[in-house]
Amino acid sequence: MSDVNDRTDELYVIEYKELLFFLFVFIFILVTLFPKELVKKELFSQNDKDYRLSLVYIQDLLKKEPNNLSLQLLLAKKALLAGRNRLACKSAQKLMKNKEKDIANEALLIAFEACKQEYFNTKEEKRKEHLRAKIAKFFDMIYKKRLYDEDSAQWYGDARLAKNDEAAFFFLQRLLQKKQGDLEKIEEAFYLASALRKDKEALEYLDILIQRDPRHHDKWVRAKYYILMRNKMYSDAERLLQKEAKSSLEFAKMLASFYMMQKEYRKASRSYLALMERSSGYEQKKEYLVRAVDALRAGGYATAAAKLLKRFESAYMHEKKMREYMLKVYLAANRLDFAHGLAKRTLYMLKRERGL
Repeated sequence: MSDVNDRTDELYVIEYKELLFFLFVFIFILVTLFPKELVKKELFSQNDKDYRLSLVYIQDLLKKEPNNLSLQLLLAKKALLAGRNRLACKSAQKLMKNKEKDIANEALLIAFEACKQEYFNTKEEKRKEHLRAKIAKFFDMIYKKRLYDEDSAQWYGDARLAKNDEAAFFFLQRLLQKKQGDLEKIEEAFYLASALRKDKEALEYLDILIQRDPRHHDKWVRAKYYILMRNKMYSDAERLLQKEAKSSLEFAKMLASFYMMQKEYRKASRSYLALMERSSGYEQKKEYLVRAVDALRAGGYATAAAKLLKRFESAYMHEKKMREYMLKVYLAANRLDFAHGLAKRTLYMLKRERGL
């Protein structure tokens, strides 16, 4: 039984050696004796799938025809298909400055794809940085020459990899024409438009987000407000805050601050009074009253400020600091009658507290 197994192993080894021998003989005959034109035809055909073996033939042919541009380009293509990315990139780069535009452009696309594939396959950080710089350079050339196709999603990803925001925004806009309901992409489009200072487009995307993303409604309203202010679109900013202030204390506060910034002191005062009415806590109400009064004083409306404070005098005169504040406001407005009245009421209150 052992003899039979040994013979089988021996037979297998012999057959394997013979197979290798016949393979090398076949390659030798193909390369040296087979008509070159037929070999080239087969290499250029779409039926050729053995990319690694093809590279051997192409490199051998290039030794005899070193100036054959078609073979040089084919070498780059086959190297890319075979996963020989460095060879593909190196071969393609030699053709990128060729006078024949079609060859140069195709070589650029191959070099870009080869660098990308190597980038994703390597873990060495320095090498990745080097490749990313090349990717950015090649992508910029592709974008400027408009060598991209209709696959906007792919090119958008490539643009982000190349850190080319201008191109990324262009491809994202094309992508959104087909996927109008993709909120995630609309959000990305807003951020890109804002970074590129394309504020008209940024505002358009924000309007969509405000309507269709209620979970982040306030966030998008704030973003819209800041862009409107950045572009000095004050009327639009005011209308936005007025609308949102009806249902949001945050935007009501922003509206009051907006009026102060715009030096519209009477409007600011009214806004602070509205906030006072909407507040429930004593300290908060007092704070908004003071702000409403101070807004009028900032605008030079001293008499109006004194009259406003007089309306709420009774609610706050038990506090020493508030009495001092009231007296200061009354005297600044030359309302001695208010000041005298406050002094009399204070004296009466203090006597009652001491039991006099």
